[in-house]
Amino acid sequence: MIYGDKPVTIFATILALFAQLLFAGIMGIIFAYLIKLINSRDILFKGAIWGIGSSFILYAVPVIFKIADLTTTSVLTTFSHFIGTTLWGLVLAQVLHWLNDKPRIEV
Repeated sequence: MIYGDKPVTIFATILALFAQLLFAGIMGIIFAYLIKLINSRDILFKGAIWGIGSSFILYAVPVIFKIADLTTTSVLTTFSHFIGTTLWGLVLAQVLHWLNDKPRIEV
């Protein structure tokens, strides 16, 4: 949530979507580099942990910096973010696994 509320105009919606995709892409790139440093065994488990961990960090930042409007969230919001980030981590890990297993063309 970029604005702290739902976007009202179409431009605000497009900007929020672009920011979300950019952030998810950056987190995916970081995960891809980290998975190369450690082994890729149990990559789905590591992807789920990456999704949960990134969600935990995003919930911890407003609490650490005491941002009043973002520190309180409902249980349903927290649960849906937990499920969403876990699924995002699983999909990210599976896509990286598929990309790693693709046959390469020797040049």
